[in-house]
Amino acid sequence: MQDWSARIDNWVQNGAETREIGQYRTVDHFGDVQAELKAAPAAGLCDRGYRTILEITGQDRATWLHNLTTNAVRELNVGDGNYSFAVNVQGRILFDMHVLVDTDRILLDLDHRWLDVAKPHFDKYIITEDVQVRDRSEDCTRLMVVGDRATTTINALADSNIHAAAQLQLCKLRFVDSDILMFKHDNAGLAGVDLIVPKAAVVQVWDALAAAGANPVGYHAIEAVRIAHSVPWPVSEIHDDVLPAETGQFDRAVSFRKGCYLGQEVVERMRSRNVQAKILVLLESRAPSDGFAGSPVESEGKKVGVVTSAIRSPSRETTLALAYVRTELADAGQSLNVMTNPPTDAVVTESLQRDDH
Repeated sequence: MQDWSARIDNWVQNGAETREIGQYRTVDHFGDVQAELKAAPAAGLCDRGYRTILEITGQDRATWLHNLTTNAVRELNVGDGNYSFAVNVQGRILFDMHVLVDTDRILLDLDHRWLDVAKPHFDKYIITEDVQVRDRSEDCTRLMVVGDRATTTINALADSNIHAAAQLQLCKLRFVDSDILMFKHDNAGLAGVDLIVPKAAVVQVWDALAAAGANPVGYHAIEAVRIAHSVPWPVSEIHDDVLPAETGQFDRAVSFRKGCYLGQEVVERMRSRNVQAKILVLLESRAPSDGFAGSPVESEGKKVGVVTSAIRSPSRETTLALAYVRTELADAGQSLNVMTNPPTDAVVTESLQRDDH
């Protein structure tokens, strides 16, 4: 039976190109980015092996995790889930995650690049609690189906309840002789379903989904979609140089009724004062995207921010970029300069201002 690495090698021989996300190799595109961009809004099938699972077990798991995350955990029932940050005592983001409650465990869905931070962070705060934290990277991998037909594609293969499920509700499916977990989300800006798949079954599951009508799309297309929808992603926009309020994710990542947790005082202060130095915005420019990511952003000759992600939009024939800029310059229509070589003009098209609570 062909393993996943061999399958990627086979795609490369047929015109695909790959990219490294941390230490994980995935398909950047299968040879036709334009076709993949058109396929994604309907039913796109993509590799998400750059994400992983931390499994939390033990009698005290819910209360313990509740005290270490920005969102509520104790109130979640079996099958429920939410999006959350872990922050340090200064209120800065250490990593983000989906919290998914299973029958006798809590699963933390996070970017694989967070493991070197997340696992030691959690281990540090196990004092006398009955809690165990296990990295499931060797056991399972990830696939995603995005687009309007994501749930119907999955339901065509097996009887599941994913169509009626709420966002981040954990569902189970018996498929190609394997037990698969899945949950809905919109973390690429489109409706999507993530599947947590045993590594031994990933090729079979991929082939079955493709045969059911899901069109293979690479990381490039998903990156383009999520930037166009102003969705911040781990490491690119979510990292330890930003506060939760600056990401525009207060409304879904932070509970202000849950009580104390690590870093809560700073997070609450940001909410109550409704003041943040910078905010995430979507920029648009007619210049090529080369050199955009990581470039400083200036206004009237002064640095006011930095570009975090950028990609060329074939449909608009412009460059779209996410950037953190000073809040007073974050209104739609604001003209800024991106300090590429040579510098280029860009316009704020959307600001990810948080909702008031």
